[in-house]
Amino acid sequence: MLKGLSRLGLLEWLDTDPGKFYFRLIPAVLLFFAMALALEWRHLPNDSRYFYPIAVVFTFAALSGLAGTHKPYQEWLAARLPWTRGEIEYLFIINAGIYLLLEVICERFSLSQMRAVGKAFRFVIPGHVLTSLFFLGLEATGRWEGQLNDRLMKREARVFEMLLPAAALLFVYGSIRKQMKNYFVVGMIFLGIGLVRLQEDIFKQKSRWPILLLILGSLLMVSATRYSAIKMAVARMARRGE
Repeated sequence: MLKGLSRLGLLEWLDTDPGKFYFRLIPAVLLFFAMALALEWRHLPNDSRYFYPIAVVFTFAALSGLAGTHKPYQEWLAARLPWTRGEIEYLFIINAGIYLLLEVICERFSLSQMRAVGKAFRFVIPGHVLTSLFFLGLEATGRWEGQLNDRLMKREARVFEMLLPAAALLFVYGSIRKQMKNYFVVGMIFLGIGLVRLQEDIFKQKSRWPILLLILGSLLMVSATRYSAIKMAVARMARRGE
């Protein structure tokens, strides 16, 4: 088996450029999706349900592998957007955008299993975005602590400190519309992490901050439980304004 893999160049890729291996997974992803879709179209759900999970796993493996190990991908990002420094966290955020696009495409189908695949792609989006923002914030803070007099690095660190809880709040409220518990759970976890980071830096030694957090948390819970009523009230106010 090792000889066969060596002839295909797989072992060499894993040593020199693992990204090529993940690129080779993309045709396999398309093949499994095509077979699963064809089977479900032909009303053979008991057969198609075996192909969809393989396609989804290969999709996650291919995109995550490319983001994490493919150097040309990182170099392309650094060349196009120098401020990203080619950091892989930005690539995982791009992957989250790809998963969102795949979710939208899957939901266009009336097939139940294909729509379930869309939910699988949707499931990983908050983790990709919020985890990446968290690590980008840590890296920015580390660079700033190494050069405390650099205002640009300070500004970058502060932006990520504020961006993490803001993005987490978006996922918390997005969980209401999408009815996705993982959006709410992941959002609340990173909201807490983001608020702690704000407390450690921007709001350090400010006694009013814990009280503000308590009020903010209470308002968040109330608004989340009464989302539909608030939405209808806002819609009525908008109609009256017209």
